[in-house]
Order: sequence, then structure tokens, then C-alpha cells
Amino acid sequence: MEPIHFTVGSEKRFVEFISGLNDKDKIALISHTDLDGVASAKVVNEVVDADIVKLVNYEELNDKLIADFKEQKIKRLILTDLMMDNMDFMKKAGKEFEVLWIDHHKIIEDVNSDKIAYLNPGGNNNYCAAYLCYYLFSKIQDLECYDWLVACACLSDFTVYKNREWMEKVFAKYEDKSEIKPMSSERGALQDVKRMLEFAIIYFKTVKNLEKILELIGKDINEVRALEKYADEVRAEIEEIVERFEKEREEINGRFVFEFSPKFNIGSLTSNTISMKYPDKTVILLRPLEEDKYAVSMRRQNSKEDVDKLMKNCLQGLEGAGGGGHVPAAGGHFLKKDLNLFKERLKKL
Repeated sequence: MEPIHFTVGSEKRFVEFISGLNDKDKIALISHTDLDGVASAKVVNEVVDADIVKLVNYEELNDKLIADFKEQKIKRLILTDLMMDNMDFMKKAGKEFEVLWIDHHKIIEDVNSDKIAYLNPGGNNNYCAAYLCYYLFSKIQDLECYDWLVACACLSDFTVYKNREWMEKVFAKYEDKSEIKPMSSERGALQDVKRMLEFAIIYFKTVKNLEKILELIGKDINEVRALEKYADEVRAEIEEIVERFEKEREEINGRFVFEFSPKFNIGSLTSNTISMKYPDKTVILLRPLEEDKYAVSMRRQNSKEDVDKLMKNCLQGLEGAGGGGHVPAAGGHFLKKDLNLFKERLKKL
């Protein structure tokens, strides 16, 4: 693996933290709830064998989590793939625990201190967190058995360019001849497993037992088939909704608009699946939310329409509305009472 330069932190600080681990200190490992976060936690825990492993959403990074860890006598805290808008949580955590934070999101502040080891390469999201964890912890223990899992995380997180040479070797090892490309529709060992993992994560999120997936992921790529029955439930719902889309979609000003209420949290995956079929169309999907709102997703695969701009123009001035994103993809929300107004704006824009 090619050396990685860390904009904040260093491999020396990482080694200092790891060499300080001992059997007496209780360790908590927390990571994000997407494939990158799951893979990061699996790789790190193979080495550190944490006393507590939790997959958390960003809003769970709060005072209650710190209090819970204090109550459970945690001494060392490891965080992976967790983005923060400000450093309040980290600064509070650094007062209570010895902290190791490995991340790849935008650097808000360098919080390295005697108690906090923060490693982030910066740049334009060149590496996913799972790859960073694999790179660092492989210096302590042979983790090649998880190269397939890390490669899937790289695909899922759109980080397959900076580490291209390594990705090519892993694809060759598992005889996957598909293009090394995020959102690829090609079949191949790694592409298929990546999709299965994404679907299984959605399943376990819905049943509120996401940590279970860490138990079911083994070292051998073939063992991941244990997740297939869970992934199939999610896949089946996506296929059903795509079929409904073909029959029930509404066309407004040349754009496809469709409303659906899924059992699983598949809004983004469904948007991507449909928009890949219609790269020259703007696809707008609406999902009712419990709190009297609609979630709205917009995609335009060929980028011929700026859906970030479209989203903001459609939602401008609406009560309780907000959203945005990038030229090809955007997300947002608005109150259900404004559905007709939202569609009227689509007709004019």
C-alpha cells in the first residue's frame, strides 16, 4: 500500500495510542452506520477487541453518549468514519477518555492533544475511513482477510481513485473483472458483495439491530452469504418500487415525479437505481415522513440539469423546508401541505 500523508495527526501518534492499550482499560469503539463505518469498525475491532462496539448516527454524538461511557468505566475511546460539524463532542470526550479518531471528512479543526489522537488525510475525500483503518492497523496485524470488505467500502464511498493500484490488486485476487467504479451495474464478486452489504445494512437499521451485522461478517468473502436473506428483502422492495415507478410516475415539465412509502430506508438507493435507468431525465422521488413532511430526492445522472439549484428554487421560502446537494444529486424536505405548491414550481422552473 502506498504511504498516506495525514494533514492532521500522524502515524506516530497512532502508534503511541495503540501501544498504550492494555487489558485493564475498557475500550469503546464507535463508528458510522453506513458501509464505510461498518467496515471500519470490523477492521479495527479485529485488532483491539473493544469492550463496547456501537454503530451510531451523527446526532448520537452527544453528552448522553459520553455519560454512558463514563458510567461503563470506559478509559479509551476509538472513533472511525464520524464527521462532526464542530468539535464540542470531541473536546468533551478528550476530557474524559484517551481518544483515537480516524476520519476522512472535512477537517474543521485540528483537535490533537495529549488526550486526543486525530488522524485525517484531508484532501478531496481521497480515501474512505475503512481504507485508512486498514492501512494503519495492518502495520500491527495482518488484515488481508478483510481486503474484500475494505474494497467494498471504497466502492460504496466513491473513493477508488487515489488507491487505484491497491483496488486493482484486490479485484484481480477475487477475479472480479467488472469496472472499478462506484454505482457500477456490472456483475462481479466485489460489486455483488458491496450491493449485498448495503442492502443488509438497511435491513438491520430498520429492525434497529445494526451491530448484528458485525457478527455476521466473517473473514472469508464467501461467509457474507449469511447476509443474503436479509439483503434480499430490501432488494425485493426496491425492485417492486421501480416496477411501480414505471406504471405510476407523473411527468412534470419533462421531469419524472413519483411518490412512494417504503418499509425500509431505501430512498437514496431507489433514487440512484431509477436515475441510472434514465440518465437524461431528472428523477424526483417523494417519500411521506411521519412528522407531516415529505422527503424529496432529486437525481440527474448526466448532470444536464443542476438539481441542487432546482431543489433550492423549489423549496425557497417554504415553511419548515430545506435541502440541497450537488449538480447530479440533491435531497431535501418540505411540509405535506405544500405538495401542490412544490409541483406548481416544478411546472415553472
